[in-house]
Amino acid sequence: MGVSAIYCVICESRIAAPSTRRTRTHKQYCSNACRQRAYRRRLAATERSTAHPRPLGAATFPVRLDKFTGRARELERLRALSGKRLLTVTGAPGVGKSRLAMQHVQAISADGATVVWLDLDGRGGTERFVDLLATALAPGTDHADEQSLCAALGAQQVLLVLDNCEDVVERHAHALETLLSRCPGLRILATSREAFRIPCETVLGLDPLSLPAPTASTPKALLRSEAGQLFVERASSGNPNFALSRDNAAAVAELCVELDGLPLLIEFAAHWVGLLTVTELLTRIRQSAKALTVGSRTASDRHRSLLSAFASSYDRLSAAEQAVFRRLSVLSGPFGLDLATAVCGEDAPSTQHSAQLLTQLRAKSLLVAAVDSPNGTELRQYGSVRRYAGELLEEAGEAETTRDRLTDWLVDLCRPVVERITVPREPLSGVCRVHHHLRSAVEWTARADDERHVVLVAALARALRARGEHALLGRLGERALHMAADSADRAVLLTELAEAKLAGDFLIDAVAYASRATELIGEGHTGHTADGPRGRRACANPAVRARAFLTLASCLRRIGQHTAAEATARQALAIAQGYGGVLDEAACLQHLAVTSMAAGDLDQASRIITGVLGSLPEYDEAGAVQALDTATDIALAAGEPALAAAHAEELLRRLPDDAGLLHRPLGRLAAALVEDGDPLRALRLAELARALRDQGGAVEQMWLDEEVERRLREFVGRQHPAEVQRVRRAAVTLSPRLARAFALGATWPHETAEERRTGVPSARKLDIARFVAEGLTNSQIASRLGVSPRTVATHLARLRSELDIESRAQVAAWARTALRG
Repeated sequence: MGVSAIYCVICESRIAAPSTRRTRTHKQYCSNACRQRAYRRRLAATERSTAHPRPLGAATFPVRLDKFTGRARELERLRALSGKRLLTVTGAPGVGKSRLAMQHVQAISADGATVVWLDLDGRGGTERFVDLLATALAPGTDHADEQSLCAALGAQQVLLVLDNCEDVVERHAHALETLLSRCPGLRILATSREAFRIPCETVLGLDPLSLPAPTASTPKALLRSEAGQLFVERASSGNPNFALSRDNAAAVAELCVELDGLPLLIEFAAHWVGLLTVTELLTRIRQSAKALTVGSRTASDRHRSLLSAFASSYDRLSAAEQAVFRRLSVLSGPFGLDLATAVCGEDAPSTQHSAQLLTQLRAKSLLVAAVDSPNGTELRQYGSVRRYAGELLEEAGEAETTRDRLTDWLVDLCRPVVERITVPREPLSGVCRVHHHLRSAVEWTARADDERHVVLVAALARALRARGEHALLGRLGERALHMAADSADRAVLLTELAEAKLAGDFLIDAVAYASRATELIGEGHTGHTADGPRGRRACANPAVRARAFLTLASCLRRIGQHTAAEATARQALAIAQGYGGVLDEAACLQHLAVTSMAAGDLDQASRIITGVLGSLPEYDEAGAVQALDTATDIALAAGEPALAAAHAEELLRRLPDDAGLLHRPLGRLAAALVEDGDPLRALRLAELARALRDQGGAVEQMWLDEEVERRLREFVGRQHPAEVQRVRRAAVTLSPRLARAFALGATWPHETAEERRTGVPSARKLDIARFVAEGLTNSQIASRLGVSPRTVATHLARLRSELDIESRAQVAAWARTALRG
């Protein structure tokens, strides 16, 4: 008969896995450190039983009967900070503050520390705070005040644990400060949803349990996370028939993520296992915050359900804080100050007032801040908190108004992006950052048959395309096209759908959408017609018209109709010239240059792109990037590698450190250097481009991409395999920043000092050594490589110098050994 796993009796770490062999029954420890701690516990217990009673009357603390799971780093951090006079553990409702404190004091009390536990849950207004402290610290003290309490406590070394301090932080922070200043031996460990904010306080913010990885679909992967471990432990305890398996591991992982890794909510959910499957439970939780209502019978009132856990925090907020808390529930992802101000309305009329209210909510652990976000400080509500706040918003009758404010803000943000041909990087990044909110607004406006739905879908299409997720649009775009909307918005959506299809290489669909867009605005392209759902009506916005024609030109070029593509691009150019859009005019010319290049008219393409580069204003960074990209391709196609390399390097200087953006100019620069005769540098750049392309994910194909990739594959195939593998291993370790730095002249980061001193044989020298080993003469080698015999002799002399060998025979011997395979 098998036995269960063996755990250390001190820290509860697992010592041995379950097995079929019987083990010894005496206590076991995971390390000598735990063995020593056990010894100190026994010694302290013996001393307490023989010593005089301590002057404290409540030197005990609660001990939980269930197993403590995870939190090893947090316990280590608590122990490191245990010497602080006031240490406050803060965190969201249900994050496990009290449980962590219990585990910590249980460990330190075993070392002989005097610990007094005082639970303040619900007692903030019923008794004088000083009386509560006196009951715990100095029993028998009648009519205690701060002075008599301090006198009774004296210089005793005591750790006072104040649990659930939310009700006393506002009114009794001063009393706590006085007590600490007059009692030098007193240390306080507090758990609270809000810090005291007094001198000498150290705040330890407690995060939720670690979550399963997004790809966790096996029991082993799930149990790497603390949240997964806790759910399995509690579900198994409450329902012995529950077993983690491949069938339910993915659902358990999804459930832990849905509950944000909050231990209290995970325990609530585990109570339902047996009555509901994990998948059914997940569905109920997503539908309502009221689903988790089964807690421990012996828990405090606010720890018996999800609603009571959050309601205790909500009830302590001011009216303005409550309104902001409710209205933020419409934001399904991270948000900044401007968006929060727009959504909250009259309760946060200015960014300054909004910032103050958000700061207060964050201080009370009802908002989470990501200060290290690349977009600056961003806030968010935990998903469970947001569902609770959303139900309060519905009950208050504010849901429709709040969603309407969010929709207006999103439309104002997105319309300039989707209506223009040329969009600066920052506005486009702004639309990509709010893609979570766009998805939510798209759902609301679809249900309400709101005409703003069309422009929001167009903006979501642009954001998804920029994120490489254009395949997710599908029926969403088609459904939006059947809703009533302004003709300009419909044309914008059709244009976005065409560009998404073009990026996904669905060329026929792309041409169909683009043709419908041009027909809808009153000037369709003959030969590519499709009836618009609402008929023809001229569009009053010329930028929308120009963009629709330019997108159609791109589609026609991709299917090889170069003449029609050039004519359509010139229509777009004429429209842009008509409304004075300098940047859009430059974009049309750039498209014309690409079309001329695709048609084989490189002279015309070069003239056009040279004019574009000279006419762009300095502030048009996006236009300059597109023009330089095109100029690089034209120079490569025209057989001008030096000019192509110059354009590629300038392009690299202007682009951010983004793998999805840098790989293309790196590849172009490598192709130029292949033609220009720098094989080692070209090989390194080619492998860097390959590595960054793999990192960056899906990207839109450009006209010359396939040709450049073919050239580079052929070039790499001609290099020695050993050299290729060495460079490839180095390239995959470089960040986009280091890759760009190398392309612009920095040293190859993996080149050692010895390699820089002696030089590493280049791919050309390795080829020569291989041919020498095969017995070829210099003339024969020159003929094979397409170089002169003198060049071969020079490379061979340098190779002998680098390898410190003297004869041709030694070169051949080295090649047979070093270049084998």
